[in-house]
Amino acid sequence: MLARCMIQVLKRQEDERKKEAEQKRREADDEKLRKQQEQIERKRRELEQVHMPQIELR
Repeated sequence: MLARCMIQVLKRQEDERKKEAEQKRREADDEKLRKQQEQIERKRRELEQVHMPQIELR
């Protein structure tokens, strides 16, 4: 009986650790995507400045 309870506790702890690890992976993936999007946006702005002539106001 005690062993069964211990096994259940250990399983719950393992499940919690798995959930935490998955959450950290998702957060890391989100951060990586955010940085990639920022980099793409920076490059887009740089290209616009270089390749699109400024409109002169008369």
